[in-house]
Amino acid sequence: MTRSDLTEEEVIDAFLLEVSTDSRTLAVYLERHPKHAEALLDLAHEIAFSEVSQSAPPAPDEDELIAKGWATIQASAKKAVTIADWTAAVLGKMQSKVGAPMPIFMNLRDRRFELETLPSKLLNTIATCLETTRGAIEDYLQQPGGLAKGAAYKSIKAPQVADEKLDYAAFLRDLGLSEDEQRRLLDGSD
Repeated sequence: MTRSDLTEEEVIDAFLLEVSTDSRTLAVYLERHPKHAEALLDLAHEIAFSEVSQSAPPAPDEDELIAKGWATIQASAKKAVTIADWTAAVLGKMQSKVGAPMPIFMNLRDRRFELETLPSKLLNTIATCLETTRGAIEDYLQQPGGLAKGAAYKSIKAPQVADEKLDYAAFLRDLGLSEDEQRRLLDGSD
């Protein structure tokens, strides 16, 4: 097989295997394989563009775009919330931040409330305490109710999960809290 019998792919492969793909090497290949000149020139252009792109520093707007991209990736990489995340320490942290009775947080952990009835500020506080996003909290709370496996329940018979979820405002009334305390917990104000 003579040099002129080489296919375009074989010529390109040979060019890529050269130690240097500079203009002198390109000139030699163009002279030997004139019918593959267009493919060789395209390849040389791609190589040159690649080398310039790799050595050039990113533009200021590229840095900003990259930073935004990483922030988005990191935010979405927050783990999904599970019942195991609601440790005694986390429940205590929530209780002290919100200043509310512990049964509220135990029912949140067990996904007993209708999501639509929960105040926005409460959801944000829970997300902060669990070190996740509000969306992850909402996803967790929309799941069917459950019971924490390691929790202690004082009962003669085994506890069961109720099918219907509770209205947050009605639950606060049933706790026997004052109207001011109920309003504070419903409004999310301090």
